[in-house]
Parts: sequence; C-alpha cells; structure tokens
Amino acid sequence: MKKSLTPLILTLLIIALAFICMETNPTDTAYTTWLKEEYIPNTSTSNEIITEVFAQLLGPSLVKESTTRNNYIFFSIYEIHLNDAPVKVLGLLDHFFVLPS
Repeated sequence: MKKSLTPLILTLLIIALAFICMETNPTDTAYTTWLKEEYIPNTSTSNEIITEVFAQLLGPSLVKESTTRNNYIFFSIYEIHLNDAPVKVLGLLDHFFVLPS
C-alpha cells in the first residue's frame, strides 16, 4: 500500500518554518537600531520628539534600560517605557511590528 506524503510534507514545512523563525528572531541590537532609525523619527508628538533627542544622545543605554524583552525563541515582544503609555513591539522574521495597545 502507498502511504500519503501529505503528513510528512506538512511536518517538514512546520519544522522549516520553526527553524526560520528561530534564526531570524531579532536581537537587542537590531531592535535598538530599528527604534532609533525607524520608529522614533516617524512619531510626531512633542513628548516623542523629546524622547528622540534623548535616544540620540544616550543611545543604546537609554533604550536598554527602558525596554523589557520577552524572548519566546521564535519571536520576541519588546515593551518600551519612554513615554506615558508603554509601546509593545513584536519582533519576528527580522522585522518589527508595533502592536496595538
């Protein structure tokens, strides 16, 4: 009797996807770079402009002290406390996505 290859192929795809997610889970350095180059310059409120100035002056030390990272192996969730309301960011596949609060 001929066995179906569908379960085997599906299992291999899931394993491959899990491996890709593990290998592309962003680092703290990548998060700091994204925050300084992408997120902060694209915000427009006065509190965030002040935060941008401090982030540029103090750089990674400010970001590191004000950020909490939860590493879930396949992805990470960062929570930064620079302003009144914390911002949550999902790090997945070497990209960052701001989560709604």
